Amino acid sequence: MSHRLANALSSRWHVASNPCNHLLQRVESSSAASTPTTTTAPTTTNLAATHVFTQPQVDAFCQLTNDTNPIHKGANAIVPGILSASLFPSLISSHFPGSIYASQTLAFRQPISVNESLEVNLSSRGARHGLMQFTCSIRKKDHAGANAVDG
Repeated sequence: MSHRLANALSSRWHVASNPCNHLLQRVESSSAASTPTTTTAPTTTNLAATHVFTQPQVDAFCQLTNDTNPIHKGANAIVPGILSASLFPSLISSHFPGSIYASQTLAFRQPISVNESLEVNLSSRGARHGLMQFTCSIRKKDHAGANAVDG
């Protein structure tokens, strides 16, 4: 990450990554100088949440993104993959307010149905060089924990 970006993120979390990794960094302004200092993140971070996407949420997302694929409507509607992946930065920002999620690599393993109960998990083994790296997954709660999305 550039120093210019770090300087712009006074008292904010900043996420960056290389392919297949999710990284989070806390950047704080020093009161004595304009150069930011990095706060060490916790050694281990595990975040989890549950979620169910409803048809009105899917409809709103499809309207916003102009996604007219018919698989997102009807009795067996499928949640758009990018909508499901939005749970990752949402979970991070709920625990690290002001974070910026810079990149993500995704693998869509199974379709997610509207009204299907999901478990979102993120884990990190701590900070390295001031950045946190997350492993992310979405599992289906009603299908023996079948993995739907990895990131």
